[in-house]
Amino acid sequence: MGEKFVLCSQHEILENQIKITRAEKQEFEYESSINLRQLDKQSREGQRARQELELEIRGLEQVLGKQKEDHYHNTMYLMKDERGEAEVARRHEFERDIDISMIDKKRAEITQL
Repeated sequence: MGEKFVLCSQHEILENQIKITRAEKQEFEYESSINLRQLDKQSREGQRARQELELEIRGLEQVLGKQKEDHYHNTMYLMKDERGEAEVARRHEFERDIDISMIDKKRAEITQL
């Protein structure tokens, strides 16, 4: 009878410990699932933010590329104008020198006659 009482009390203690362990396991699984959902939500938000930033970067790269291209063309246009003006001034000087030399030759011919 004494052994049966000891075994029954040990069995009750084990059942209580199993219940406590199962309750702790369920609580742990519940908290883990909540943490997992929160991490999943944060991960999705982070991915969404990353995609938005990448999209914004692509847009800014396109704008910058367009601005660089416009700047390049404007710079080339201005440089062409400066070179053109220099060329026009050089040609003007050259033609003026030719005209002056021709006028001097004609004056010399006229004075000889």
